[in-house]
Amino acid sequence: YQIAISLNLISSLSSGNLVTASWIDSRSASLTASLSIAPGWSMTAFEPSSLWNDALVLVDIGGFRIFNINDAGINARIARHVGHVDVLAVQFSAGASGYPWTWTHLTGAQKVEISAQMCAGKLALIREAAQMYGASSVLPCASHFTLWRPEHLPHAAMMRRNSLADVVQAMQGSATQVIDLLPGDVWDVGRAAI
Repeated sequence: YQIAISLNLISSLSSGNLVTASWIDSRSASLTASLSIAPGWSMTAFEPSSLWNDALVLVDIGGFRIFNINDAGINARIARHVGHVDVLAVQFSAGASGYPWTWTHLTGAQKVEISAQMCAGKLALIREAAQMYGASSVLPCASHFTLWRPEHLPHAAMMRRNSLADVVQAMQGSATQVIDLLPGDVWDVGRAAI
């Protein structure tokens, strides 16, 4: 589904210009399908190597490369195909799932500890992915969510969440810039300013 959504988004962004789309099977890292539509724009989707089932999507707009790994994790087997990316779009926190909140055999303290470990794992994944894909910048774009239904409030109270400041802190000492946008913010790519 992500490839179809991304194709629609890219088509919209290019004001009706069509794009090149490719699918790469990460298990063999071979090109399995390609659709060439217009010059200057390309999109390549890679299968994840994790249990997650979203595609990793690389968008190239005239040499400016955006790699979206949200909900797909990282995949070392495709790093040589991906190469350097200008923007790495990532999920930066955990918790938008029933685990561990609805699991009845865990205590509240165990759920809080699991939540904290999952958040620490997300930050480690961002650091590893930025290094693996040679990212100039990281865009923490997925994790701005909340559990709002009344029956979810006890779970939300226990949930540990990473913030954009946590991502900035995790990337300190790295050459990778963090684009710490809040929902509704705009990033001027040319000036690298929010």
